Amino acid sequence: MSRILLLSNEKSISAILTKLLKTEGYKVVSASDAARAKEHIQIEQYNLLIVTTGKGAGVDMAIEVITASLAHHPETPIIAITESDGGATAGKLSAFQLFACIEKPLKVDKLVSAVQKAVDQGGASDGGNANLHLQLEACYQYENIVAESPAMKSACDMISRVAGTDVTILISGEHGTGKELAARTIHANSRRKEKSIVVVDCSVPDADRDLFSQNGIEKANGGTFVLHEVSALPKPAQQNLLKCLQERKITSAVSSQVIPLDIRIIATTSTNLQQLVNDGKFNPDLYKYIRIIFIQLAPLRDRQQDIMPTVRQVLLRKAGGKALPVLDPEVINIFQKYSWPGNATEIEYVIDQALKAATEGKITKACLPPELAKV
Repeated sequence: MSRILLLSNEKSISAILTKLLKTEGYKVVSASDAARAKEHIQIEQYNLLIVTTGKGAGVDMAIEVITASLAHHPETPIIAITESDGGATAGKLSAFQLFACIEKPLKVDKLVSAVQKAVDQGGASDGGNANLHLQLEACYQYENIVAESPAMKSACDMISRVAGTDVTILISGEHGTGKELAARTIHANSRRKEKSIVVVDCSVPDADRDLFSQNGIEKANGGTFVLHEVSALPKPAQQNLLKCLQERKITSAVSSQVIPLDIRIIATTSTNLQQLVNDGKFNPDLYKYIRIIFIQLAPLRDRQQDIMPTVRQVLLRKAGGKALPVLDPEVINIFQKYSWPGNATEIEYVIDQALKAATEGKITKACLPPELAKV
């Protein structure tokens, strides 16, 4: 089993990375300061060193440990995880010829790929870790998620990697791409699956009130709290939410007592949050908090391979065990050519309309809504 030494002075990041790497089959030894990391380096040789440059003197600490590793074990590859600062930190570390320098927010697939390549390049892998590239082909078939296209296979792979952790996740995608479904899938495959999952739609009136109500974040305590369309949350509520999450406590809406908060946050958005931050419309600190891991769900027009499987999935659900209607070849051709601006939600609507108009168990072009009949 390949051994990784992880240096990070941020407890949350260290815990997330440790869980993720262990899930991938690596043995992880973590250190929160330079002195402890150097002790490990002197005692034992590792297959890979990962350093993070977080808060405080993170860059100086990383450089100190990198220097020690190169002095004792120059053949050990090193990966640095840096703050998103326009490459300033990466520039400081460039003199050390690192194997990889990855900026936050972390993309799990990129990190895992870099780790495997680093371990493999050093000839350190003993075969105990499964080939991650082969794992990508497994597609991780989750119930209700269609993943025939490379884009959705990649999204499902990331879901599989992060579901078992408590890492905070931001899921982005157009309306109808299945962001809430992805969030529920993550919860269903997490250690919190026996606890509540609470979804608050931040785009509805009084969403800020719902956020801290008895049926909001308090009900989700111990489980998963989904902030659906988080971009719509009013600025004051954004600040209150950030304070609550940072302090890890909440005032109970029932008893008015302050209670500890043990919760996993998943946020979704159909809007470019970074642009809203740039425009001063979204709290930058809250953005950093919720975008530890970023999952992008591509629109259906960019993943043609998922269109007909999604149609079939909807038909199966609507049929309720009865015989499926026959799709006229012309209808199949239309479905494949149509851009589906409403994504999977629009497929639901189209199938509903087509089933109402179908005769003798067959869906023809005449059964389709006008916008599709024109295709």
